[in-house]
Amino acid sequence: MKKVLIVFCLLLLLACRAGDKNSIEYEKMPMDELITLAEDGNAEAQVQLAERFYNDENIEKDYDEAIKWYRLATEQGNSDGQYGLGRMYYHGYAVEQDYSEALKWFRKAARQGNAVTQCNLALMYYDGDGVEQNFAEAEKWFRKAAEQGNAAAQHGLALMYDEGQGVTQNYAEAVNLYRKAASQGFAAAQNNLGLMYYRGQGVKQNYTEATKFLRRSAEQGEAVAQNNLALMYDHGEGVVKNTKEAIKLYRKAAEQGNAVAQYKLAIKYYTGEGVVKNIEQAYFWTLLAAANADSENIDSFKLKRDEYEKELSVAQRTNMQKQAAQWMKEHDSE
Repeated sequence: MKKVLIVFCLLLLLACRAGDKNSIEYEKMPMDELITLAEDGNAEAQVQLAERFYNDENIEKDYDEAIKWYRLATEQGNSDGQYGLGRMYYHGYAVEQDYSEALKWFRKAARQGNAVTQCNLALMYYDGDGVEQNFAEAEKWFRKAAEQGNAAAQHGLALMYDEGQGVTQNYAEAVNLYRKAASQGFAAAQNNLGLMYYRGQGVKQNYTEATKFLRRSAEQGEAVAQNNLALMYDHGEGVVKNTKEAIKLYRKAAEQGNAVAQYKLAIKYYTGEGVVKNIEQAYFWTLLAAANADSENIDSFKLKRDEYEKELSVAQRTNMQKQAAQWMKEHDSE
């Protein structure tokens, strides 16, 4: 079973500021009123206006306008504006991509206590993304954001305790932090908490609890959790063995590009367990699994792909290869 690793903390200020009364007020405000307030120098309105130009489905995306309003907000020291401006430099939207400039603005916002920026700054240090990898700095900023209740940061800090990265490995503390994030509905943390129960790390082993949290994560569309829950049904751990339910979940995860689920689905088609035996479909899914596999699984997935390939005609192989290539093209564009 797999953990969900660090995920980008929060891409939109609107999402991370949910529940803030001022944010909700500006979010619902008509565009003309928001523009008037922004032009009058209201920093919160300027940030909200920038957010709308950045990623509002109801208006045409305009990064030049977004960065203009972020800059105006930063001139007043607004931390959300600083975060937004840093994000523009991070992605290279309306400006040349510049990680050092992004880092500068993220640090400014983080030092003001902006939890979302603290979390994203931690992630940059964790991944070595634009900066030299530094687990100590990652832990520091994850902790600051986690203490403010940021679920993504709680998950990030939990993973560091889980893996012993930058801190002494401590499964009990990892469970504590995963639970805090999971209680906020954070899907990655729900999956990882489920795995802690499954393995008995930091808690007493409990397959029923494992299933509960994996299901919560899977229902939010988390592909890793869907695959993990499928394994529970496949093996009858914590639930009554149900091959059809396992296949249903494998398929959901496989359609999202999860290589392990693609491999498992391929085996089901090859053996005919729970589905009509279909070697062409088995080959199709091993093509995808081998293409998406990590270093741990790639050799075994390729071996299985080559094994199935030998049982097909040239025409069958060519057809499945075309279908797999088309699948990957379509899913890469999503």
